[in-house]
Amino acid sequence: MEAHAAMLEELRRPALGALVLGLAGWAEDPAVLGGVAVGKPLAKVAPGLLEGVARKVRRRGRKIRHRSMEELHSLRKALKRLRYGLEFLSGLCPEKALRRYLQGCKELQEDLGGLNDAVTAIAMAEKLVARRGTELAPAMAGLAQWAEARREAAVARLPEDWKAFRDLPLPPVD
Repeated sequence: MEAHAAMLEELRRPALGALVLGLAGWAEDPAVLGGVAVGKPLAKVAPGLLEGVARKVRRRGRKIRHRSMEELHSLRKALKRLRYGLEFLSGLCPEKALRRYLQGCKELQEDLGGLNDAVTAIAMAEKLVARRGTELAPAMAGLAQWAEARREAAVARLPEDWKAFRDLPLPPVD
């Protein structure tokens, strides 16, 4: 019931109306949304868009060993956008180059995801011990130890996987 009420609240917000009106306007005349890209073939627009996201990923990954968890999380989100964009455009990219690049994305995302999961598990274990007291301490210490080992492994793989990914050329969009 709570989810239903939350959904109704979201549907009442002005943003939904703006989205619907924008989509309706775009359906009538794509130029209504403005921007140079509207009305151009996807194959013409996509390379610039992908290069912009790839540039953001490269910028956020520089000096990866010295990045904070927050910065690494931003890198992970940008990398996810890049990967999803490439997967969406997969029909426009050479298969071999795309497969190699996506594999590099996947490996780096796994490192960053493992790191994030481990840090989250450690924080959750600490919170549980703080809330529940000593009864959970032994189990949470074991969880924290396991998560710390996983975090260390991800941190150790990260620079090498970053370098391998960074050196991959962005697949061309034809």
